[in-house]
Amino acid sequence: MVDIPPGNSRSSVKADSGPPPFQPLLIVLLFFAPTVHYRVELGLFSFAVLEPITLMVVAVFFSHQFITQKRIVILRDPIAHLFIAITLWAILVRPWSMDWKHGLSDIRDWAVPTLGFLALTSTVRCNWRRWIWVYIIIVWFNALFGIYQYLTDGFRPFVTAAAEQKTGFTVAPGANQLMLVSYAAGFFANPNGFAMYVFPGLMIGCGFLVQGGNRLMKLTIVTTISLALYWSYAKASLLVTAAVMPLFWIQRRLRSDYGLLAIIGAGAIAALAGLWIAVQVVPPIFLDTIWWRVGLWETAIEIFSERPSLIFTGNGMDQFASQAYHGQPHNLYLYMSLEYGLFGLIWVVVLGSHLFRRGLKLRRLDWEENEPLLSAIWLALLGYLCVGFVESNLMGVETRMLFALLAACFVGLSHEVETKTQPSPCQGGQSPML
Repeated sequence: MVDIPPGNSRSSVKADSGPPPFQPLLIVLLFFAPTVHYRVELGLFSFAVLEPITLMVVAVFFSHQFITQKRIVILRDPIAHLFIAITLWAILVRPWSMDWKHGLSDIRDWAVPTLGFLALTSTVRCNWRRWIWVYIIIVWFNALFGIYQYLTDGFRPFVTAAAEQKTGFTVAPGANQLMLVSYAAGFFANPNGFAMYVFPGLMIGCGFLVQGGNRLMKLTIVTTISLALYWSYAKASLLVTAAVMPLFWIQRRLRSDYGLLAIIGAGAIAALAGLWIAVQVVPPIFLDTIWWRVGLWETAIEIFSERPSLIFTGNGMDQFASQAYHGQPHNLYLYMSLEYGLFGLIWVVVLGSHLFRRGLKLRRLDWEENEPLLSAIWLALLGYLCVGFVESNLMGVETRMLFALLAACFVGLSHEVETKTQPSPCQGGQSPML
């Protein structure tokens, strides 16, 4: 196994010997598999449908590398190292969970996305825009299916019993509750997960739209995804979209990093002030979802006060599920702390800070003007982590895989941008990652 740095065109690794067999089909399968939230139950053992598909793709990609280069190549990138680190930590601590079967399953739920990320970033060495375009077409297909579900109020094959009902934005006549609505969920287990998938797709679609060329088709795709996102009625994702979308357009016209930081800081302060005002003046019926989550967060904090050792050992989600009125805390940062201890919290904070700093570094290459697609993916990743303040959106193998694929697109395209002055492997040159 070789760990190769990006941008090193003098590496001793052999030149690209061509793509693996059926590479386009395999990448389509890799992109589509995590959108189907279905588990195969085999008595004591179960697995998500994406797992065998991802492992098959990984096996083909790495086997091709080994056969053609006599070694397995892994991209040397901080995000790759972070995925490997959380997987190794899960291997170390999760077998000691009170529910050891769930602990072992959780190891697999990290290992599969990590392998998918490593295989994709080390195999696709050029033309990342083409593969990201494939990704957005799959998002568009899911969005169309979600719109069909909204219009027909039916055929949600994998929605769980707990997510069968969804409230909208209006009060039901004669009742002190929000009205139940038809909603979009795609092939996901709940509409919130569907929204966290189409939100990055919407950002990527806007990146393609800004690049120009065939604007009518791109505008159609963006409009379709926007409607599916709205009709998911996932309030957290909609609020984050409302904040990130203007930022996407502003940062393209704002050269100064300090100016961008000032706008982000002012936006965060305005959001907190708006939340405080909303608590004072908005009818409680519209804030029920917030207070419901606050109760879960209080339970998580109580568990830490009862068992301070969880900071070091993790494995606190079993106790949380037995004490709380819901099985997970609806907060990524509390979830990572409960399940993986202080290491988990540090991991997600380091991931977010690395993405933020890396984006600022790429801005100095004038990417906000010349690479709108890359800036859209960057903001999508940061927005995903912002949704994590009210959703445990790295809890299951599907959501982890979706984040890993989005991160792989960002890493691959960013290396293309950073090394665009070097010969492209698609034109007979060395890989921009080598």
